[in-house]
Amino acid sequence: MVTPLSALVLAFAWGGLVARHAGHVPDAPLSGANLEGLYAAIGRLGDPEIALTIGVLALIAARQSWRAVLLWILALGVGGGLEHVTKVVTDSGYPSGHTFGAVMVATVLASMGRPGLLLGAGWIAAMGVTQMAVGAHLPIDVIGGLALGGVIGAGWWLSVGLHLEVVEVAEAEHAGEFVQRGAALD
Repeated sequence: MVTPLSALVLAFAWGGLVARHAGHVPDAPLSGANLEGLYAAIGRLGDPEIALTIGVLALIAARQSWRAVLLWILALGVGGGLEHVTKVVTDSGYPSGHTFGAVMVATVLASMGRPGLLLGAGWIAAMGVTQMAVGAHLPIDVIGGLALGGVIGAGWWLSVGLHLEVVEVAEAEHAGEFVQRGAALD
């Protein structure tokens, strides 16, 4: 049986092989002076130091434990290391580190409930489209960043985020409170 997590791992590995054998020569299909500033601003949100700052601040704002914050920083570092090693091995732009960072931030935002989930999905879409539009990455690179971020983000979510929600829901139900599944819990 193929689980979503194993599908992401397979997609990441397949993308690395494609990038290795196809070369990496993207062009910039959507360019122009009016769009370059927008692309630069969106692309800047995917820089590692920006993703790290936004992710940590979001976790602190959501009143997550320091354990959750530290594990997320560790997950971001491990994923960033894998992203760098994969680029060296494939001698290409695969996977997109900016898309990986966007997925990791989206994972944090999703832990805050539906508004965070929607914001995170928009962030990922904007980052992926921007990376292709400026010619920084091929579609396969963006897919690789999505897959890597999905695997690492799911690992963080399972180790911290999901555990916290399950514990909080159980505590609330034990106290006799009504809890809507998937909603942010205070």
